[in-house]
Amino acid sequence: PEAQLAPKGPSLGGVTSPACLQCFLHLAPSLVSSNARCVQLSEELAESIKELQSMEEHRTESKAEIKKLKEQLSQAEQIHRGELEGMRKEISRLTQELHQRDITIASAGGSTSDLEQRLRMEIERAERKAVEHRVILVQLETLKLENRHLSEMLEKVELGVLEGKDATLRALSEDYVAELNKLKSENQQLKKDLSEAREKLELATQVCQSQPEGTAQQLQSEEPEPRDVQYRTTQESQHKQDEQTEKIHHKPDKTTQHHQRWKIQPLPAEMGAVIPEAAELPTSRRVCVESPTPAPSALHGTDPLVLVLDDGEDFPDGASKQSNHEQESVPLCPLPTSSVGSVAARYLEEEELRSQHILECLDAHIEELKKESEKIVRHFGHQE
Repeated sequence: PEAQLAPKGPSLGGVTSPACLQCFLHLAPSLVSSNARCVQLSEELAESIKELQSMEEHRTESKAEIKKLKEQLSQAEQIHRGELEGMRKEISRLTQELHQRDITIASAGGSTSDLEQRLRMEIERAERKAVEHRVILVQLETLKLENRHLSEMLEKVELGVLEGKDATLRALSEDYVAELNKLKSENQQLKKDLSEAREKLELATQVCQSQPEGTAQQLQSEEPEPRDVQYRTTQESQHKQDEQTEKIHHKPDKTTQHHQRWKIQPLPAEMGAVIPEAAELPTSRRVCVESPTPAPSALHGTDPLVLVLDDGEDFPDGASKQSNHEQESVPLCPLPTSSVGSVAARYLEEEELRSQHILECLDAHIEELKKESEKIVRHFGHQE
C-alpha cells in the first residue's frame, strides 16, 4: 500500500497545496497502521481458513465416526432385542416349568398323603404280624419241649426194642454169611465138575478122532459120569438153597416180618431152569453113531449102542423138570467118521457156553445175596 500511495503524492503535491501535504503526512501513519492491520487480518484469515479446513476434516471424520457409532448402536440394539426375546422365551419356559412343578407338587402332596396312610396301615399290619410271630414263637417253644419229651420217650422205647432185636440181627447176619459161604463153595465145586467134564469130553473127542471104531462105546461109557455129577451137584445146591430160603422166609421173626422188603429172595426162575438144563446135553440133536464094523453086542443080537444128546426146557414145576431129565433112546445109525468129530466139537462148544452161563448166573445170584445182606445190615445199623 505504501508503494501504491507513494506515486500519488507527487501528483497530488503538484496539484494540491501544502495543506493537503500535511494532511497526507498526517494520514500516512494511519495508512501504514491500516496496512499492517490488513496484513494481520489476512494472516488471521489464512489461519482461520486453515482452521476451517481442519475443522472440515475433523467434521468429516466425526461424521464417519458418528456413522460407525450409529451402525454399532443399531447392531447393539438388534443384539439387545434378540437377548430380550430370548429372555422373554426363557421367562415363559420357566413360568411353564414353575406351573408344572406346582402341579406336580400338588399331586405329590396328594400322593404323600396316600403314602402316609399306606405307611400307617403297613405299620399296623407289621405290628399285628409281630404279635402273631411272638405267639407262634411261644407255640414253637412249647412244641419243641413236647417234641423233646416225646423223643426221649421214643428213645427209651426203641432202646428196649433194639435190645431184643440185636440177637435176631446177629442170627440173620450169621445165616447170610453161612449161606454165602455155601454158595461160594458150591460154585467152586460146580466149576471143578465142569472142568472135569470138559477134560473128559476133550479126551473123548481125541479118542474118537484117533480110534473111529470104538468111538460110540467110549462116549457112552464116559458121558453119564459128568452128566450125573453135574446134575447131582446142581440139584443138591438147588435143594439146599430152597431149604435155606424157606427157613429164612418162614422164620418167626417180627423184625423180618416188619421189614419184608429186606427178605432173601430165592434163586431166580432162570437159575432154576438153567441149572437142570446144564446137566443135560444139547437138545434137538439126536446123533446116531455106529462104527463101520459091527460091535460085538450087535453081533450077539443085543441092542446097538445108543447115544442120546438131549436138552431140557424151562418148566415151572418139579414134575416137568423130572420129565425133562428123561432120555429118549434111538437106535444108532451109521455115520461117517468125520461127522463124529464135528458133533463132538459142537457139543464141546455148546457145553462151554452153557457152563459159562451157569457160572455167570451163580455169580450174579451171589452178588445179589451179598447186596441184600449189606442192605439189611445197614438198615439195622441205622436203627441202632
